[in-house]
Amino acid sequence: MKIRVTFRTPDAVEDAILKEVTAAVSGRYNSEEDRIQEAGTLKRNAWRSIDRWVRHGENLVVLFDTDTGTAEVVPK
Repeated sequence: MKIRVTFRTPDAVEDAILKEVTAAVSGRYNSEEDRIQEAGTLKRNAWRSIDRWVRHGENLVVLFDTDTGTAEVVPK
């Protein structure tokens, strides 16, 4: 059986991206300006990379297949 579920996650995707971006730039730059600039670049790139799966920045559709025991994110 396949079960299609739409998750509405107003802050989850943004929070996950910010957490990873913060970790990536932490301690890597001497200048706060450089750190902020790099964080902005990484954040934009992350959103571009996941854009095909996340609609409106918060809606995510997952297809669960109980026969195969798998789950996949459905492109928007």
